[in-house]
Amino acid sequence: ARKVASVKAGAAEAASASSVGVASAAEAEAKVGDTEQLDEEDERVTKHMEKFMDKARAIGRTPGQKAPKRAAAEYDAALDAGAQTVPRVGDDDVVRAERHAAFVAAFVDELNSLRGAPRKWAEANLGAVRERCFGGGDNKYRSATGSGVELDTTEGAAAVDALDEHLRAMVGLPRVALADGLVRSAATFTDSVRTSGALSAPPADTPAAHGTTKGKAKMLLGVGGATPKEVLLLWLLDDGKPKRTKRKLLLDPNMTRVGVSTCAHADVAQVTLAIIATDYTEKA
Repeated sequence: ARKVASVKAGAAEAASASSVGVASAAEAEAKVGDTEQLDEEDERVTKHMEKFMDKARAIGRTPGQKAPKRAAAEYDAALDAGAQTVPRVGDDDVVRAERHAAFVAAFVDELNSLRGAPRKWAEANLGAVRERCFGGGDNKYRSATGSGVELDTTEGAAAVDALDEHLRAMVGLPRVALADGLVRSAATFTDSVRTSGALSAPPADTPAAHGTTKGKAKMLLGVGGATPKEVLLLWLLDDGKPKRTKRKLLLDPNMTRVGVSTCAHADVAQVTLAIIATDYTEKA
């Protein structure tokens, strides 16, 4: 596995094969933060989450109940399957297109698996994440994909426990539908990153590049990660972020349209952009 230098997970969800690009990755995460923030005055998401929490408690689910331990091998097997979707520097156009299409489909499937049965998803994944990715007792996240990526985290396994408690107190959410226009919009950004090598925040008007968004449309930038499951996991953990903005967006019942794109990057391994919206109409 390629040796990768550790970086702060809260600043950049990746590590670099050298020191080159790490500062830029951190800057990219910092810049895109403004596009991810929920409006301070808008309490709609919080109210929805409280409603789902109350409903879960009413049917007897206990928030904070720990998931049963799962074999790390089971989690690793799922990641190994997802590894076939991970882009690599040097892929030709045909392979890159195949991997990209597989990544997009797998990401949406994983997100819908999570939203459809949050408790079941937590039981199937988070026990293994604790054991496989946070088993060193040193607050480092160690990728289970064999990529060699190690992330310094603020919360360590406590972030997994917080996510576990949150998901176990939820009931199912509406599925998200893949919007081809949002995929193309996200790909406009990742293609630029892939060809130029430059790391920066996506332009604020990226969601509207190939269609019209109605209501809210938010972007989530991931620098690093690997498989669709791992990219989603790191956004859900939202380590070191008390507001858990990325998690709230992914679990907002009103956000039902999504597009995602990813690309390989020589310095930070991988860059992924997801766009999630309440409603979306593609340009004719």
